[in-house]
Amino acid sequence: MTKRRFRTPGVYVEEVSFGPPPIMRAETSIVAFIGYTERSIRDTDNLLLVPTKISSFVEFELIYGKAFPSKFELVDALPGDTESILIAGQAKSISFLPQQQGFLHSAVCAFFENGGSSCYIVSVGNYAGQASLNIEKGELLAGLTTLENEVEPSILAIPDAVILEVESFNIYQEMLSHCAKARRRFAILDVPFGHRARSTAPDCITEFRNKIGTQNLSFGAAYYPWLHSSLVQQNHASMRHCFEGVNLVDMLPETNAQTFLSSSPEPTGDYRHQGLLSFSPTYSKIIEGAVRKLNLLPPSGFIAGIYSATDNSRGVWKAPANIELNSVNQLSVRIANEDQEDLNTNHFSGKSINAIREFLGKGILVWGARTLAGNDNEWRYVNVKRTFIMVEQSIRNGLEPFAFEENNSVAWSRIKSSCLNFLSNIWREGALAGTSQKDAFFVKVGLGETMTAQDVLEKRMIIEIGMALLRPAEFIILRVEQKMA
Repeated sequence: MTKRRFRTPGVYVEEVSFGPPPIMRAETSIVAFIGYTERSIRDTDNLLLVPTKISSFVEFELIYGKAFPSKFELVDALPGDTESILIAGQAKSISFLPQQQGFLHSAVCAFFENGGSSCYIVSVGNYAGQASLNIEKGELLAGLTTLENEVEPSILAIPDAVILEVESFNIYQEMLSHCAKARRRFAILDVPFGHRARSTAPDCITEFRNKIGTQNLSFGAAYYPWLHSSLVQQNHASMRHCFEGVNLVDMLPETNAQTFLSSSPEPTGDYRHQGLLSFSPTYSKIIEGAVRKLNLLPPSGFIAGIYSATDNSRGVWKAPANIELNSVNQLSVRIANEDQEDLNTNHFSGKSINAIREFLGKGILVWGARTLAGNDNEWRYVNVKRTFIMVEQSIRNGLEPFAFEENNSVAWSRIKSSCLNFLSNIWREGALAGTSQKDAFFVKVGLGETMTAQDVLEKRMIIEIGMALLRPAEFIILRVEQKMA
């Protein structure tokens, strides 16, 4: 403390802090999204491959633009297509043309629709003026690399990865490795072909389990099935482009539609689109089918919003489950109790997949809270793993001022007090089990307790912290007995 020089008689007050330095809780609700955008410009700054924080979907569209204007084709009904439509008596399927899908825009929208607060965007490529959207594994991984020095994001999602199908597993493995290395992040993964029932060969869940690998599984969670959302509306501006190149003259049976299409000058763009919606019920049916295709989304953006909202309202220690999803009309696959048994616990792989289910009178709910490490008794649950990550990161940040301080009993006492105060606060908020602090946590540091004399000489300060973390009540057993008269 610097000694003050007193020259005028009077009373002087000096505030002296004898308490331990406080440990601030690390952020848990901030998501990092990586993917492709229409543009990536704010004012004159090029934000390509620059992690950028936003706080609303309006801000996202101001910087990154609109969704990719996907184009479709009409083909003879594909095997197993439950959403084929009849046109002039013939069954037709509506399919994306190659390289016409992108999920980041919808995922960010779903994030904010489901209570997400703030997120980071890493744009790895722009599609403005492009006729196709070519998703590249290398570009998505380059976006992941940009997050290595970012401290705030604690949740990671790459919704565009699922488009790469088999190659997506390379990205997922890198995401899990990234989170394990950073030790402050958790990944939300989508299941490739997760819009299909498991009875469709190959089984998408078995494929996921076989190809996701065995490393760092506690740092991520996967969700099934995909969702039919209401995010894309029929009057969406991009819908006027969705059937460019399709010969609608031969496709639409209505006389008024034929007359309209053959009028001079030939109708184009939005005028053509709006006119056909008025004159042709068949065209309206085709557009409805295309909108339904655009609204079929992997769940990572929705789940990221649930994580963020739960963290902010209840705390990271609350399991992000038994929560209704917003802007979802229905599931692509309905899951019953017996279907979920194998998703929840698989005796061969041990890799848990969280189910999204529909319940009468309750809506569509997240009905699972397990990490991919389903056989790991310590890190089986999402909230347990994420709470531990939060505590570890908070204490790591809080103890940085002690670097290069004397490794003696004074420092040990202050460190122990700081850690005890932090753990006591989150215990009072309900983060830890135990009816008393003694039952909920402990902190050990000191010579003969966690360190030897050799440790002190070699400048090692070793701190041991134990916590009784809360685990969700997955299985509530109600026992009913009949009392005999």
